[in-house]
Amino acid sequence: MVNKEILQEENKRWHEEHLAWMQEAEQWQHETRRLLALLYLLERALPEHSSLLNKHAILIADNEQLLSSSECDIDEHASVISQVQHLEFHRRTTWNDAIASK
Repeated sequence: MVNKEILQEENKRWHEEHLAWMQEAEQWQHETRRLLALLYLLERALPEHSSLLNKHAILIADNEQLLSSSECDIDEHASVISQVQHLEFHRRTTWNDAIASK
């Protein structure tokens, strides 16, 4: 009798474990299908996002080139102004020297 009760308890436990495993397998299958759907969406979105990223990188490079060009223009302008100021200084100095020597 005791042996029969033990076997019935083990049988019940095995059935419970089997049900838990089946539920777990079903949950894994659900999660796998969900992940596959997400991967599909990512694969479809990737080319568009890559294209947008490339366009953005091109815009950044264009802006860097524009900034560099502007800096060169500013440097050239500052150099011209510096030369004009230098010539003006010498002109005044020469003028002041000429007046002082009179």
